[in-house]
Amino acid sequence: ELNLADDVSSASVPQVYRLLARITDGVTATEVYSGTFTVVQNQAPVLSILNPATDVVVPQKGTYDIIWLDDDPDSNAREMVFLDFDDQGDSGTIVPGIYTTTFKVNLTGDDIPEDEDNLPVNGPDRDKFVWDLSRTSPGIYYIGLKAFDGANTTVVHSPGRVIVNTPPAFTWVNPPAQGAT
Repeated sequence: ELNLADDVSSASVPQVYRLLARITDGVTATEVYSGTFTVVQNQAPVLSILNPATDVVVPQKGTYDIIWLDDDPDSNAREMVFLDFDDQGDSGTIVPGIYTTTFKVNLTGDDIPEDEDNLPVNGPDRDKFVWDLSRTSPGIYYIGLKAFDGANTTVVHSPGRVIVNTPPAFTWVNPPAQGAT
């Protein structure tokens, strides 16, 4: 596999190239040139998290749908969905849950193919990850999304935070006597 995107500087693209293959059996050498091809600069993945759009409070049980848009017209980037305490960098942990592909294959949040769009009903390039809230500690989280296409890395964070909350327990401390008013 030849990846010229990593070996050709951005200042020299687009550029037309030909490959040279030198074949030898130890006695005779033959050179064969390929046809011409153009190397263009790799475009970075484009990401946008749609849900959560605003701050939301959820109980520490059940699931929550994380929804995003992704596009990388010249490659199939690999994506990672993570929890972060701030909206900077990619230092968070993988979101516990499931990404179900259109072929009904369940994936974790650390290796999702960008070309796989499992929520096409609402438009192209949409994806949904089902977060298992029962496997998350209470806290305030941004959702992070990272895509890497072999040459470029894109990281975005949700505009809203998810507040995972353990509902308070309610007990009577001094219940009134029966019939008391």
